[in-house]
Amino acid sequence: MTVEGNDALVEALRDELRARGLKRVILLGRLEQMRGPRLKVGLARWGFQVLVPPAVEQAWLQQAIAASVEHGTPAQADVAHLAALIADGAEHGVEGLVLVCEELAPLLAASNVELPAVAAWRLGEVGA
Repeated sequence: MTVEGNDALVEALRDELRARGLKRVILLGRLEQMRGPRLKVGLARWGFQVLVPPAVEQAWLQQAIAASVEHGTPAQADVAHLAALIADGAEHGVEGLVLVCEELAPLLAASNVELPAVAAWRLGEVGA
């Protein structure tokens, strides 16, 4: 990872977001991924607006990911909460999602969200 945030993952995300026509996205993953500058700053340098949930929602998402992994399936309350969180983002102009951790995929799939999602972990190494 470079200090500038312009690395292979950022460039792969840039290309994928451009191909899908997405300019304003929500970054979802573990706390260190949502709070770290790597993806937010790196993508912002290419003109993308990268939003993250508020701190309380970040903490909730961390817990929901852990619970889903532990139980092997997401809890219905967590599925509904994620759907509401994403719907709120969509109401504020968010066009898509950047999923930073693979463990989030089952929770998102169960929520039946219609926004396009880019799975960052499939594009390269994901870190904070």
